[in-house]
Parts: sequence; structure tokens; C-alpha cells
Amino acid sequence: PPRGTHSRGRIQQLPSVNSGKTESVSPYEACLEVIGMLRSLNLDILSSHYACTIRAACHEARWEEASKVFLNQINGDDGGDASDDMITGGFSPINPTLGWDQPLEIGLYAVARDAWYKSIL
Repeated sequence: PPRGTHSRGRIQQLPSVNSGKTESVSPYEACLEVIGMLRSLNLDILSSHYACTIRAACHEARWEEASKVFLNQINGDDGGDASDDMITGGFSPINPTLGWDQPLEIGLYAVARDAWYKSIL
């Protein structure tokens, strides 16, 4: 399969060209770059952008990051750095439909996994 796609349950790294050198960028980091670009161009960042970012973080088992992105969509007091790309002010709508492939369920799963990992450490 082409790079950056699923291959028997594993996610391959996306190629990135930086200063003439080719290096791997995780899908989650690529999502963060896209959100940063949209923000710098003063373009709307949609809930689907956040959903893809959460999904990519979950696929990489980055539960804390996925949880933070999800919770920042619903928490009006982000309490973070003003330059944080994930600050939404709690005004980012989330599709309330339940299902294994829906943003709400994936975000709640990330929160649960993050809480579980923190409890065992």
C-alpha cells in the first residue's frame, strides 16, 4: 500500500521533505501542521479537522494529546498558552452521533484511555 496508509493494522509514517532532507512525520504531527497553517492563514478550522487530529493521535496511542484536543473543543476555559493551536474557547461543535467512527465516541475513548494510563502510573 502507499505510504501513509493502513497496512495490516499499523499506520505507516508520512514522508516529509524538510530542507532537502526526507524525514518521517507522524499523521498526528501532520494534522497539527495543517491546523497551524489554517490558523496562520486566518481560515476556519472545522470540527472535522479536530476529529481527524484526534483520530490520528489515537492511532498512534497518543492518548493525552488526543484527549487534550477533544476536551479543548468543549471546555471554554482552555487554560493553555495563547499560541496553542488547539485553543477553541469551547465553541467548536461536535457531532453528537454515537458510533465507533464518530468524533464524539473517539474523543471520549481518548479521554478514557488517558485517564486510565494516568491512573496506573
